[in-house]
Amino acid sequence: MAKLKVNGKLHDIDVDGSTPLLWVLREQMGMTGTKYSCGIGICGACTVHIDGKPVRSCIVPVSSLDASRAITTIEGLSADSSHPVQQAWKQLDVPQCGYCQSGMIMAAAVAIDSHLIVENHLSQQPNDKQEIAPALDRLNAVERRLGKPEGVLADAGYFSADNVQRCEAGEITPYLCDRRERHHLPLEERFQSPPPCPVDADAVTAMAHRLRTHEGKQLYAKRKSTVETVFGIIKEVLGFRRFHLRGLQAAQGEWNLVCMAWNLKRMHALAG
Repeated sequence: MAKLKVNGKLHDIDVDGSTPLLWVLREQMGMTGTKYSCGIGICGACTVHIDGKPVRSCIVPVSSLDASRAITTIEGLSADSSHPVQQAWKQLDVPQCGYCQSGMIMAAAVAIDSHLIVENHLSQQPNDKQEIAPALDRLNAVERRLGKPEGVLADAGYFSADNVQRCEAGEITPYLCDRRERHHLPLEERFQSPPPCPVDADAVTAMAHRLRTHEGKQLYAKRKSTVETVFGIIKEVLGFRRFHLRGLQAAQGEWNLVCMAWNLKRMHALAG
C-alpha cells in the first residue's frame, strides 16, 4: 500500500509500481478529467502538475512518486473554474470537442510565465538541420543578464552530429531526437530504463542515452507545449497568418515586429 498526495489530499493506492499515474488517477481515484490519448507522452492530453511542473501522466510510473510529491489534476486547478487560464479558455471560445483541453489548460497554467520569444530568425535553408547554427548564434547574442539557455529541444528533423557538437560547444545541453519513435509502445518498453551510458561515449551517444532516461523523456515531452503554442496564438489570436512584405530582409523585419508585439502582450499579462 502506497500513498499519493493529489489535489492536496492523501490517497491510499494498491497497484503495481509500473502502473502509469494516469490510470491510478482515472480508475482508482475517479479523476477522469485527465485523458488518455497517445500513451507515449507526446500529445499532452494527460498532463498534470507534479510539484508545480507539467508532466505527462501516461509515462510516469507510480513507483517514482510518494506522498511528498504534490500532484495537481484539472479537477484541483480551481474549485470553481476561476483559474486565469480557465477563464481565458471561456472568453476566447477555445473549447472544441473538449477531449484534450484539460491537458492543454494544465500545460498552459504552468508555462504561462515562460512564453516569451528570446530568439527569432528567418532563413531560406532547405532543411531544418541548418537552423540550429543560426539559432545558437542569435541566442549567444542575447544579453547575459536576461539569462543563458540551458538546453535545446528539437525534433528529429533538426538532428545531426554537427548540431549536437555545436550545442555542447556552447555549453547548451542538446535534446535533438536522433530517431523517429514508434507510437503505442508496450508498457515494458515505455518504462524501460536504458543501459548505462558508456564512460567513453561521444556527444551523440550521450545525448541518445539522455533522451531515453525517464527525466529526458519528461523534458523532451515539453517540446509541444512551448514554441507550438506560441505560434498557434500568434496565428489564431493575433491573426498573423502570412507575410505581407517581399524579400528576406523585409520579411525578417515584419517577423521582428510580430515577435515584439507578442512579447509586449506577454509582459503586460505577466505584470498583472
